[in-house]
Amino acid sequence: MYGKKRPIQHRVDDDGLDIFRSSLPHSKAFSMVFSQEAKDYGIDGQLQVFVNEYHTGEFLKVQIKSKDEGGYVDKGKTLSLSIDLDSAFFLVKEVQDPTALIVVDNDSKRVFWYPIQTSQEAKLAVDQQLNRTDEVDNTSITLNIDVENNQLTPTNYQKFHAYFKEAKLKLSKKS
Repeated sequence: MYGKKRPIQHRVDDDGLDIFRSSLPHSKAFSMVFSQEAKDYGIDGQLQVFVNEYHTGEFLKVQIKSKDEGGYVDKGKTLSLSIDLDSAFFLVKEVQDPTALIVVDNDSKRVFWYPIQTSQEAKLAVDQQLNRTDEVDNTSITLNIDVENNQLTPTNYQKFHAYFKEAKLKLSKKS
């Protein structure tokens, strides 16, 4: 067939955004509303938090990675994600707002979050890659997400929300 074809990654990303939005809490007592950035320069959007339908003043940043297939290891207990070094460096070392890395498994329709700003694993992996001097490919790092503890659903968001408070505290100490 001839003509302009839609890149597969565009469909994967659109599907992932829909699944991510459906994973957010949305009750009258507690909800998170996602607003997508018009232009993505390392942050896909932000969450605004509402309690009893009143805005809390919290703005939480997210970077979303969508995949058509999982990448599970350790008998499905861990989701392994490769992320390019530039993005990892930006999220770990440069972003000044509380930010989480979101991974959407489009196939299983599951959403996971990774504490990118407080993770020693991420910081160490970035530092190790930056310090490499050999010819081996050092353009990405691998992160491991605990599937059981870091799945995001409308009723399982408490640890996710608490992470942002921890990241905000860490960022305030850093500056």
